[in-house]
Amino acid sequence: MMGDNDGALNIYVVDCDTDPYVPYSGWKVVEHKRGGQVLWDPTKVRRYLSKNQLGNKYEEGNRLRKELERQTTFNANLLEHLLLYPELIPKEWEEDRVFFWGTLFGVFHHGLCIRCLYFDGSRWGHYYYYLNSGFGNNDPALVVVD
Repeated sequence: MMGDNDGALNIYVVDCDTDPYVPYSGWKVVEHKRGGQVLWDPTKVRRYLSKNQLGNKYEEGNRLRKELERQTTFNANLLEHLLLYPELIPKEWEEDRVFFWGTLFGVFHHGLCIRCLYFDGSRWGHYYYYLNSGFGNNDPALVVVD
């Protein structure tokens, strides 16, 4: 984090090139799209939903992963940064589980999974979904604004 001395301006730079944190024993990184040095600006990101996630529909994670290949997604390094600085998370995200598709994990004997950021009513936390799960209208991917 960088900022001026009077605290009026804080600029957060996230290193999305480093290896991601592996949160659980038995997990391994299967894919990690390095994203460079990201200047955190919530106006430069959006929560993306596939048309197959709208309404009461669900999209299977492996199909959603293929669709997201056309988007610039963020990796789990940004998730970890936002957990450290939850004041940076936009209030409107509290209704969703925001997924960071730039990092894919493998879990021994269970398959591939993706991590998300969620609000439990009092604080921010992280969780994961397996790619063979359904992703609904409260499960957006965080992508770069076009």
